[in-house]
Amino acid sequence: MQLSEAFRGYSIQEGSVSDGIPWDELDRLVSTGFTQGEVITKSGHTLSFDVAPYSVRLTDAESSDYLMEGDIEPESGVAQFHLYTRSPADSVHDIPKYHPDFHAESFVGIVLLYFECQGYPVSRIHSRWDAWGSGHFGTQSNYAAFRRGLINTSDIVSIARSTPSGMLYNRFGFTVNSRDQISISSDWSTIEVLFEKEM
Repeated sequence: MQLSEAFRGYSIQEGSVSDGIPWDELDRLVSTGFTQGEVITKSGHTLSFDVAPYSVRLTDAESSDYLMEGDIEPESGVAQFHLYTRSPADSVHDIPKYHPDFHAESFVGIVLLYFECQGYPVSRIHSRWDAWGSGHFGTQSNYAAFRRGLINTSDIVSIARSTPSGMLYNRFGFTVNSRDQISISSDWSTIEVLFEKEM
């Protein structure tokens, strides 16, 4: 299966896809040997891409704040996603700015289908959330949500499920069922969660 077929498969499942990624154009370039390059999104942004059977990386060529990346370890079936679809708040704009073409849910759904059809079905998704990290919201918003959850409960399994990533991955059948799937560093600077595919 090519990227465009994964996009169409996901579109059929979901009814529509609201992202602005030109999946057909990406697929045409990749299938003719261009695994890296640039395309123009529906909103007119320049998108850099890097595609392999075991990884898909999309970045906004004009701003390093925006990144969507998925990769898989073929032997273990463990995938990782880095989903930075909004910029960090700054001193000028106290609220983040969302990218008009990057939508985490459709990217994850398409990439999961793409990996499966490349012969790499995803059995688990590993997430790492840092207190400070790279400055991207993707990791910090999950970290903050996890820490806020501790105010009301000590059930870290339900807290992990209620984070933005927890809710997103649950839509595709991945969840946390045990405390053993959650690792917290001794200084609480890093939280790691392994979301498993429900059978």
